[in-house]
Amino acid sequence: MKTGGTFFPQPPAPSPRESQRRELADRLAGPQDNMRPRRSLARLLVVVLCMFVAGFFLENVTPVPDAAWVYVDTLGVYYSPTYLRDSGRDAAGLLLTTVGEAKKMKCTPDPRAKSMGYFHQPARSMSGSFLQGLGLLPPLQSRWNRDGTWNW
Repeated sequence: MKTGGTFFPQPPAPSPRESQRRELADRLAGPQDNMRPRRSLARLLVVVLCMFVAGFFLENVTPVPDAAWVYVDTLGVYYSPTYLRDSGRDAAGLLLTTVGEAKKMKCTPDPRAKSMGYFHQPARSMSGSFLQGLGLLPPLQSRWNRDGTWNW
């Protein structure tokens, strides 16, 4: 009787052909494991690039500040000075006040002037804002000055 032996049968030794298969599989699997971080980084870069490009299609607008000067009529509608000039209307008899004061008086912007974009300014897209923050793009000129006058 043997002493110190194992009770489990040993698997048969692999054939030379099976050994070659395993070596080939190990050689092929090795570079793939090394390529995984590169592939993950490449995928991440593609996703970031796609998000950056998509950010150019996300437009922003800057609303009229409360300090901007507007004209208010007796019906509680306020108008941009440039809208009055462009439409040929006379400002005589209209109250000159700020947007903030007009809102406090429960006045509303003229619907036509609002739809024509007189009370907002197109701003940079999300990606454009990012590039502006990095200093690669200059800031856009505002339609309104700090003192409430209009730059049109």
